[in-house]
Amino acid sequence: FLNVQPKTDAIWQVLDFINDHLNESGIIYCFSRRQVDEVAEKLARKGLKVLNYHAGLSDAIRARNQNAFIQDKVDIMVATVAFGMGINKPDVRWVIHYDMPKSIEQYYQEIGRAGRDGLPSEALLLYSPGDIRKIRFFFKDASDPSKAEKLLQGMIQYAAGTECRRKKMLSYFGESYTATPAEKSDCCCDICLNAASVARPKAILIKAADRKAQESAGFRTFPKPAAKKKSTAFSA
Repeated sequence: FLNVQPKTDAIWQVLDFINDHLNESGIIYCFSRRQVDEVAEKLARKGLKVLNYHAGLSDAIRARNQNAFIQDKVDIMVATVAFGMGINKPDVRWVIHYDMPKSIEQYYQEIGRAGRDGLPSEALLLYSPGDIRKIRFFFKDASDPSKAEKLLQGMIQYAAGTECRRKKMLSYFGESYTATPAEKSDCCCDICLNAASVARPKAILIKAADRKAQESAGFRTFPKPAAKKKSTAFSA
């Protein structure tokens, strides 16, 4: 399932997503090493089993954290693009992009690390204008800035698009996609789900009832703070 959302309060959006995927293996990709460490720390404070991975860590720590993730000793890996190549873990159930990737190619490769066992998986992309500015800041160091901008534009159009995500992505790679009746009923992305307006109210009520039942049974949840407290929810 491909889900793309504007970034409003990223850490709470991530926690809300994880509420629906407790005890499942997942990867969170961040733009920078610093952000990887900050996100991993915030999630750990909430009692989640999480580790970090980026090129700034020693080889020994990276190997230790990677093995812990593969062996299911932790559920979540927060990482830069340095993580995932050659990882043999077919039961990754979800991938979150905390920041917009530089290209659809990068995005496609990273979300492909979920669901390799053939079971349902979900990809959540959070994006904001700030992400675009961060990416463009490094264009001055790119060997071909015009190509980098073209790749970024493809990613922007995907994130801001209004047609089926799967159809849009396959079209980018020169392929076509026609949903089967079963795929249409299941909905493959947030746009298709939102288009199924008749079914949405019922689905929302079911989700709310399920969340209440989980809370009554003692499952962890991460209630969002009042709006006026959001800015200080994760003060150091």
